[in-house]
Amino acid sequence: MSRESLGVKLSRLQTQKQTQYGLLIRPFITRMPLPMQRYDDPFFPFSKSIIAAVRDLVCALVFDMGAYLALGGAGAVALERSIAYASADAVTILHGSFAESGFVEAAGDLGFNVDAVTVLDPDLERVYRLRVDRSVFVLASDNKADIPLVPEVGWFRCDEQRWTGTYLNALGESLSLDVVSSESICASKDEDFAQAARDALLTIINGDEL
Repeated sequence: MSRESLGVKLSRLQTQKQTQYGLLIRPFITRMPLPMQRYDDPFFPFSKSIIAAVRDLVCALVFDMGAYLALGGAGAVALERSIAYASADAVTILHGSFAESGFVEAAGDLGFNVDAVTVLDPDLERVYRLRVDRSVFVLASDNKADIPLVPEVGWFRCDEQRWTGTYLNALGESLSLDVVSSESICASKDEDFAQAARDALLTIINGDEL
């Protein structure tokens, strides 16, 4: 069975869910809500709770590889399980800011099996698309305002709380993707932390639509 391209999947999910929003999940052990602190390895239960709370509000989920690997092997397992939990009805993006091709296999079927990765060098897009059939988002800085796009490649312009992205599908059509950081919506440490995160994301979405 052929893999659905990111352009097709993103367009389908944006139409189905009527949203162009995504969420960057970046867990920190020192900021875990109280209900998660009972777990020895809290990153997967935390991620699962947040994903379940916002699933209908987002078309994409971005996973910060560095944040998960703070827990070593347990964090890698949590990352793998979180991606698998999210992949059925969200575009999954592995954020590693990859600067060379050595990590390419980590994105493939035998690795974390994501739809796309983030890279620093636009020249890496062909490496990931041809070797493991994954799409690429180039991380743009202010001095890279005009990155040339090719089909099935996108870019993100990032700040601390928000990523603004554009993705070109195979037909050259532009798809917008606005990604909110979990740090900006996960302020509560109480039992209702997941609902509070959902409410905070809805506030952002509704505020943008005014």
